[in-house]
Amino acid sequence: FMPDPYFSIVVSAYNRASIIRRCVDSCLNQTFDDFEVVVVDDASTDDTLAVLQAIADPRLTIVAHVVNKGICPARHTGMHHARGRWLVALDSDHGLMPTALADLYRRTINAPLDIGAVGSRYRWDTGRITPAFVPPAVIDYKGRIRWADEEGGSDYLFCARREIYE
Repeated sequence: FMPDPYFSIVVSAYNRASIIRRCVDSCLNQTFDDFEVVVVDDASTDDTLAVLQAIADPRLTIVAHVVNKGICPARHTGMHHARGRWLVALDSDHGLMPTALADLYRRTINAPLDIGAVGSRYRWDTGRITPAFVPPAVIDYKGRIRWADEEGGSDYLFCARREIYE
């Protein structure tokens, strides 16, 4: 029996055989160790599923759709299979810096219960960082919409309490 992890990293993948290993390895190589990785293969027609099945790590759960459903249903499937207190949505063409979960842990461990989600910035292979700027303080939903409009809607790493999905 494994206790529920603090984080569940949920990755949706479709025809990513050439890059899925990079994504999963970035998750498994975290400095923080209380997590699981749930990858949903959305009925890939390439070797994505075989690449995933070759990874022998007990922290990895693979869920395979028989029919391609798209990214949002694949994420939903992953969230349904996740056991963590906080759920991190990661795209299959992205990767985590080695301290990403440790940084998220410091920001979530004492977060008030009315904080349902936190975000983190991405550093791209090109060196570009998104989002370009972050809100100076905690914001509500309307504040998030205003921020996204001002910032331009760049990608960011989304981490949410399990309860917002229930």
